[in-house]
Amino acid sequence: MASFTSLGVLHPECSANGRGFNVVAEIKQSALASELVLKGMGVSVVDPFVAAAHERRGGVARNFSPSIEYHLDILAHSDSRLSDTARALCDEIKRQTHIKK
Repeated sequence: MASFTSLGVLHPECSANGRGFNVVAEIKQSALASELVLKGMGVSVVDPFVAAAHERRGGVARNFSPSIEYHLDILAHSDSRLSDTARALCDEIKRQTHIKK
């Protein structure tokens, strides 16, 4: 089976257990990797947002155990104050992803 990696990493335990991967492509866009997987063309390591969308479209997503730390940054212009709507979006992202900051 083909394997796509879109985060540029595979968990070290995946190869340490003797089961190797045939990585055929490194894809920078996780959504594209999800499309390929939905078409039956392999498996992929993707970010949590694409994984959730993948499941909503009928795909299967599994968490790593132990988990893989994923860093998320929210970008804003340095000279502007976030609007109430933008702040609400940030709060929702924090709530959905269990961000502690």
